[in-house]
Amino acid sequence: MSMPSPREMSIGRVPVTWLQLPINPASVFRRPVIASAASSENPGFDSDPDISRSNVRNDTAPEPIGSCAFIRRVAEDVFLDSRKFPARLGESLRPKKFLDSLALQVRRANHTQWLAAAVALAIASSLSADDPEIIAGPVVIPNSTHDYYLLSPSTAEEAASVAASLGGRLVAFESFAEQGYVLEALAMWNGVPRWCWIGLSDQVTDGDWRWVTGESRTFESWGTPDPNRFPGRNQACMTPSGLWFPADGTQDNDGENLLHSIVEVGDVDCNGNFFPDHADIFFGDSLDLDGDGVPDECQSPDCDEDGRPDRVEILLAPWLDCNDDGLLDACAAVDAPRSDCNGNLLDDECESPDAQGFLGTYFTGQDLVTPIASRIADSVDFDIGGMEPWPGAGFTDFAARWTGELVVENTGFYSFFVTSDDGIRLFVDGEVLIDDWRAHSVEEVSAGIFLSAGSHVFTLEWFDGAGDAVCRLEWRPPFGSRELMPGSVMRPFLDCDDDLQLDGCQIAADPGLDCNGNGQLDDCEGTPSDCDGDGIYDWCELDGNDCNGNGIPDDCEIASGAPDCQGDGIPDDCQIGVADVIAYDDGGPEYGVRSGEGYMAWLQHVPVATPFARATAIEVDFVNTTAGRPVRIGLWRDPDGDGDPRDAELIHLIFTEVQSAEAAVRDRFELPSIPLGPLGGSYFVGALMGNVTEEDFPAGLDATTPYAGASWIIGSASPIDAAELDGPDVIEFSRLDEVGTGVWWSNWIIRFEYESPGGDCNDDGIPDQCQFTDGSLVDIDLNGIADACEDCDGDGVVDRCELTCGGDCDSLWDGLCGTEVDCNGDGVPDSCQDAFTGLPDCNGNGVPDACEDPNFDCDGNGIPDECEIADGSAEDCNGDGVIDACQFGGHPGYQVDGDYVSDLLGFTAGDSMWWAVQYEVGPDGRIIEWVDVALGDLGIGALVQIAVLADPNQDRDPSDMVPLVLGTVQSDGGNASGSGDPARLRFAFDPIDLGPVGTSFFIGVHTAYNPSADLPAAADATRFAGRSYLGRGSGLDDITATYSLGGLGFAAEWLIRGGRDGDPPLFDCNSNQRLDACDILQGSSSDSDLDGRPDECDPACPADFDGDGLVGGADLGQFLLLWNEVNVRADLNGDGRVDGEDFGAFLVSWGACL
Repeated sequence: MSMPSPREMSIGRVPVTWLQLPINPASVFRRPVIASAASSENPGFDSDPDISRSNVRNDTAPEPIGSCAFIRRVAEDVFLDSRKFPARLGESLRPKKFLDSLALQVRRANHTQWLAAAVALAIASSLSADDPEIIAGPVVIPNSTHDYYLLSPSTAEEAASVAASLGGRLVAFESFAEQGYVLEALAMWNGVPRWCWIGLSDQVTDGDWRWVTGESRTFESWGTPDPNRFPGRNQACMTPSGLWFPADGTQDNDGENLLHSIVEVGDVDCNGNFFPDHADIFFGDSLDLDGDGVPDECQSPDCDEDGRPDRVEILLAPWLDCNDDGLLDACAAVDAPRSDCNGNLLDDECESPDAQGFLGTYFTGQDLVTPIASRIADSVDFDIGGMEPWPGAGFTDFAARWTGELVVENTGFYSFFVTSDDGIRLFVDGEVLIDDWRAHSVEEVSAGIFLSAGSHVFTLEWFDGAGDAVCRLEWRPPFGSRELMPGSVMRPFLDCDDDLQLDGCQIAADPGLDCNGNGQLDDCEGTPSDCDGDGIYDWCELDGNDCNGNGIPDDCEIASGAPDCQGDGIPDDCQIGVADVIAYDDGGPEYGVRSGEGYMAWLQHVPVATPFARATAIEVDFVNTTAGRPVRIGLWRDPDGDGDPRDAELIHLIFTEVQSAEAAVRDRFELPSIPLGPLGGSYFVGALMGNVTEEDFPAGLDATTPYAGASWIIGSASPIDAAELDGPDVIEFSRLDEVGTGVWWSNWIIRFEYESPGGDCNDDGIPDQCQFTDGSLVDIDLNGIADACEDCDGDGVVDRCELTCGGDCDSLWDGLCGTEVDCNGDGVPDSCQDAFTGLPDCNGNGVPDACEDPNFDCDGNGIPDECEIADGSAEDCNGDGVIDACQFGGHPGYQVDGDYVSDLLGFTAGDSMWWAVQYEVGPDGRIIEWVDVALGDLGIGALVQIAVLADPNQDRDPSDMVPLVLGTVQSDGGNASGSGDPARLRFAFDPIDLGPVGTSFFIGVHTAYNPSADLPAAADATRFAGRSYLGRGSGLDDITATYSLGGLGFAAEWLIRGGRDGDPPLFDCNSNQRLDACDILQGSSSDSDLDGRPDECDPACPADFDGDGLVGGADLGQFLLLWNEVNVRADLNGDGRVDGEDFGAFLVSWGACL
């Protein structure tokens, strides 16, 4: 048998915010990529393993964080790196093309332009005739918050003065990109090349060239190798090609012509918050999702309030505005409901009758309840890794539904193939073709259907929980090949009745048109039935009117002849059964299990105590296998009621296949109505599977519910015969607790459903109340139960009155009551019971075993001695009809340990614990008068509570144990691990009677301790019988939690013993667990004096009664007291009586013993 270790699955997604630029200053040099985050110690370019300086830019140094060039550069990084850009819905965005289009635009907002023109006019009118004039401007370039002007020729000083009067300065370039845009826009104004002054000089410190802003250069564009080799040239100018040269500030390098100037004016504050826009963006007060350097709130509204301007969302995902009206469809559906009459978040204009494609609706969460967007899709083809699939979806837990009318040209068989990660469902015309709604890695599922030419309603649903997101829909039409299913065969305009009105809009306006709420017009669901002719379709009248769930209103069934004997409007078949289930699990498996052999079966014992019950279904949770795997599901009878399936008798077998291999999803297998007997009985249910490989762990195991001791596993080298489970090739046949400790003390997730008769106790299909009325059944004692159902032998007297004449029995059945026996006290006459119903009669003498004379059951286990001897479960070596174990005499004592301390155990939290061992009363072991406990690491003087406790319901579970005797003693010291022959603490008490042989009881210990210092309980790992338990509580009379030591993974037993002081064994003098008579009979011992005792047990001096080594007067006195008695010790010749011959032998022995 094999069990995999618990798997911990962590499928993470790097939470890349959808195209949002980084705004945390600590991470501004990192791109939002799906890779390991950059080291916090060095958050620069080199900290990103996928990025190096050389493949990002050509500048010699990064731009300053606060600069406009920096923002521009980050936008470039995001848009230019298309590998990091998430594909959306199968579409391909081209970030480079998008960026180029931005670069060609010049933002000329009307109000800005007119304001700038007015300012320029005012300034020009105040300038002298010699001052430079504005030739061109203002010009705004992408990703800059400045306005730029071109001035007429002048000195650099004059140009700087005019720039200051404009509120600006000579241009200070922050990047090559900015310089390139300015060159194109102004240095080549009207196609004329111009040399221009720029704001770069070394006038403050010779040789230290800085921008007029005081910033050092982030890049260089010198046209000379050494700008410092020209003394007196402290002002830079720029050629039309963008090269810098030093000059004296009054003329060009040739000293002949004055130069033009380029001026930049102020930061832009579009939102009027008195902070430059670039600062708003940098510090995160404003978003700039399209990277144009302008806060998004200044460009377009954000109708859905998701922090993304509508214009930007539409630009990046055009399908969000299907009719190109500039409004998000989702907002239009809310703000103008008339444009979205069916409420699917798509403008009705986009669902025109001539539209083609899948109607896709996208959701947050996996339950398809919260839609966030819809679109018309050309295909279904997702493979986006861990990215966000659509705006607002997040990176985990989202879903989609694609639907519409599938229009097919040809009649024939159509196949559909869906590759997905995770779950999918596929419907055609309401028929479920695929239902695989579970989390899994990438898998392909296919299905097919025969379709007639024309329109069919098509729906595909998909969810993704975590990890990669994949959904791809392909098909193979008749006469065609497999291909991506095209949107050209789909119409998003759902109009099943061809009235040119959207079905969803008609239903929204009048929900009565879809009374069953399945989203389809009732008129389109085939020929509707209206069994009672009231004008309402039958399926709309089923709520509270279809008790048996067959889709037909109850009143119609009754009108058509279905019995309703009571006239209450409810068909009789709804009043005669009550469903019940036997389950030992909580529905969630923690493990998958397989046998070590190639063929396996796993069974659950299910005792049914309900009379006249009928089996209805079996449910099994298959895990770590594959759907479609062949499997057999069986129901077996337990003939002797012992809970062991080795002799199980097959009742019903289903040949089927695994429906779902998803954990916590049970496959259901319906059974025919199988009667389970008039008194119930003992059964098994389970599964058989072949060709089990090392990859399979098909049996779902629940390790969190209390172990019921009902789970079995079978392994075989060849196919297992369901009719002979314990066949010749079976290698492994075990109850799970026999396999090992820990998780093996668990339960299969196998459930058994059955139906009790309820109001039809005799299971004849007619409610009992109706039969009381017509007289076919009687209820003499008026308890609501037909007498026939309480009369196991059918003699007309209910069982309870056959057992006694008390109560009303004497008056109702005078002379007939009290004639039967119920020796086991279960309320059923013994004559009605057999082994299957819980009352065996092993020797077939007509007397139930439990009712046999106790003298014929010496060990008190409920089985007559002769049956135990006959089947070999007990020995009778001397053939006297008495089990040997009953003839040993003395007291067996109670212990499970091997007198060795292997481990010291204790809870790591809390300040007290209890631990106990479960025992059963053995032969001659009813009386107990002391308990010995070996403690662990517990100090001298610690108070220890010790008790013998009853097991009230005899289930061997300590959770309900009750003290029979309880006392507190002081510890005299504990034991260390590895101790042999440990010190034991004794608790002695007046003798108590534990009950008959086989009675379950516990011996337990409780103490308070310091969990950080003490380990109070001692365990012996050299022995393991699964009898040791532990838990929490204030004392042994108030426990609050229970655990089995084996179930916690410790194959050990506590060192707790109990017993009674008494004589040594009487009939096994050499303590070899064989009767002395058998030792002599079989020749393993001699009896030379023929006294019936092996010679090795005879005393060396038999007449020395007081053991002083002399046969003298004291011994004579004892001998004479036993004269003429039967006494083994004084019967020196072994003839059975103390007489003269024995006296002669005594005298011969007089004197010192030899």
